[in-house]
Amino acid sequence: MTKTWLQDSETVALKELALPGCSVFQQSWTRGQCVCVAMLIQEDYSFRALPDPKIPGIECVGLVWDTEVSLAIWLVYRWPSVPADTLPLLLEAVSAWVLEYPSLIVLGDFNVHIDAASSQAVDLVSFMAALGLTQFVSGPTHQAGHTLDLIFGAGIVVGLVEKKEMPWLDHYAPKASLDIPTLRTGREQIYACLQRLMDSEKFLNVL
Repeated sequence: MTKTWLQDSETVALKELALPGCSVFQQSWTRGQCVCVAMLIQEDYSFRALPDPKIPGIECVGLVWDTEVSLAIWLVYRWPSVPADTLPLLLEAVSAWVLEYPSLIVLGDFNVHIDAASSQAVDLVSFMAALGLTQFVSGPTHQAGHTLDLIFGAGIVVGLVEKKEMPWLDHYAPKASLDIPTLRTGREQIYACLQRLMDSEKFLNVL
């Protein structure tokens, strides 16, 4: 899951980005320069794309896993130069996602330094917590020592394994594991009978 900096027309580069057995889901938006957000997903899993909320200054790509869990994953990139009032629009979108998808991951580069305890950082973390989303990243995720690449989760446990330094980037790459609720493989039929209609002796013999 990453910012690709690739346009949709750069099909060769996008194909090279996809590892064998994987597909690339990308959301593009050109704003002076192209900063595209994308997810790399194994083709073994049945994911479908979700509509872009179209928030000014924020790029999102969302996928939902079509299972009984209905796990939704939203990758967010918030431009560093956008006005502060774009953040409430993102939080409004998240509140709708929480209602629709009880198992939800919202992650990405929010360009909010939560380590600095600014008003934006406090509002972001406290509002997410009020919606039931826990923030799982701690420590710097940027070479300047700030924490701005975040992972929020609800209805799912996120284990942060490591933050890997990338020589060609000024950000670190957080690597996390997701503890997804156990899926039921099928529906089991349950038979019931009112106790007053039962023959107790026959029932005991069956047991």
